[in-house]
Amino acid sequence: MNYMSDQLNIKPNCHSLQPKQEAWLEEAWSKIDIDRLSELVMGLVDIPSPTGREGQAAKMAVEAMRGAGLIAQYEEMNQNRGNAIGRLTGDG
Repeated sequence: MNYMSDQLNIKPNCHSLQPKQEAWLEEAWSKIDIDRLSELVMGLVDIPSPTGREGQAAKMAVEAMRGAGLIAQYEEMNQNRGNAIGRLTGDG
């Protein structure tokens, strides 16, 4: 199988998967856009977000989730801190 984990040289430490699980995992890996993921990670690490001041990073995460089609909101805790909350609707 050609997992994204192979491309990134990630070797999961897990037990053998059953064929149905292998198929599910392969489908999940195939949906990850490496370039988009890289842009998201680089954008997040560019935002200073020490403990207690994560608000801007959380707001960016909300926008990224919305861009991916999730229902997302920012829940402010105080002026500099908040939570990014995302919901993915589905049938399972």
